[in-house]
Amino acid sequence: MANETSKPENEKKESKELTISGRLGADAKLSESKNEKKPVLTFSVAEKVDGDKVKWHNVQVWDKKIPEQQLKKGDEVELKGYLKTFTSDKGSAEEFVANKVTYLQSAPIRITDTLKGNLGQDPAMKKVGEKDVAAFSIGWKNEKDEKMWQNVQVWDKNIEKNKIMDLKKGDFVELKGYYGKEYQNKHNETKKDFILLESKFLKHSEKQAEKQVEKPTEKQTEKKAENLDEKQSEKKEGKKSRGVKI
Repeated sequence: MANETSKPENEKKESKELTISGRLGADAKLSESKNEKKPVLTFSVAEKVDGDKVKWHNVQVWDKKIPEQQLKKGDEVELKGYLKTFTSDKGSAEEFVANKVTYLQSAPIRITDTLKGNLGQDPAMKKVGEKDVAAFSIGWKNEKDEKMWQNVQVWDKNIEKNKIMDLKKGDFVELKGYYGKEYQNKHNETKKDFILLESKFLKHSEKQAEKQVEKPTEKQTEKKAENLDEKQSEKKEGKKSRGVKI
């Protein structure tokens, strides 16, 4: 949150009343403004715009406008209010000041699942709003031994935590996570992406394994050169001891 305790009087610009809706990115935090000594509730909301694109809003709810409902990460809300630019010692920031907060529904229950299979391609990184997302597909077999394909998303900190960008096409992995919301793809098929929480690398693809066998490490190359020099030195010493000119 850019400035949780800014006074409303410090705004530079005020816009007309707007309505936005979305889910909280983290639990709402209740604090007290330094100047007015009034309670202020702060949180961020992800609003869907232009299809799959997400716009994040930093939200402030002041004093008597604060709802009785405790707001948690993932809860869906509708907000009526306006955008204001607040100033502080750290600079200026635009935030959404809500006059009315309507609680729509709680965060969806996540049922975790496990998938094992091979990557269909190298993971690709992209930006969704301000967040990083790595995407790839995994080929796995169902109970009938049929080959299935599943799109996978890995968000923000889980990318580095699970070393996703080190994975390559064909690698065999075990994934733990949950299924996201349904959507329609370009072929008008109903799909759900698998949201990865944890991954376990099991085996390199055959091509990657071949490369690792074929390509010696730098230390192996140096050791091989040292052994060759030692053998050549031993041959020379042996010839000298037998009185053979070299």
